[in-house]
Amino acid sequence: MLYLNPDSTEMRLFQETASSTLSITTDSYIYSIVKLGQKFLDSFYFAAISSDDSLTFFFVSNTSVTVDAIKKSAHHGISCLMSWYPQRMTIVTAGRDGFVRFWGTYAYAMMKELRTR
Repeated sequence: MLYLNPDSTEMRLFQETASSTLSITTDSYIYSIVKLGQKFLDSFYFAAISSDDSLTFFFVSNTSVTVDAIKKSAHHGISCLMSWYPQRMTIVTAGRDGFVRFWGTYAYAMMKELRTR
């Protein structure tokens, strides 16, 4: 896999060190991924939303991808994922169901819900 160095026109090769399906179904795809913070020196937390309406929390190290939690049906028609308060590892999601939900990533639980309609 190639990538473009943003500081030049030089192309470099990526070396794959780990991969994962993130436990989403084979007929689904990922809409969005956000970085949440650092777990250890060599690993970082992420969250992803998928077309199967799931919200997945995982971390990536130099050698592995580990799924920590999956919230199936996080919304009906999940469509947006943002890092809301990175220092506390809080994210916000929105869906076509008319809800905006705030999630705490320490317990992988919804903290607050707002109805937009």
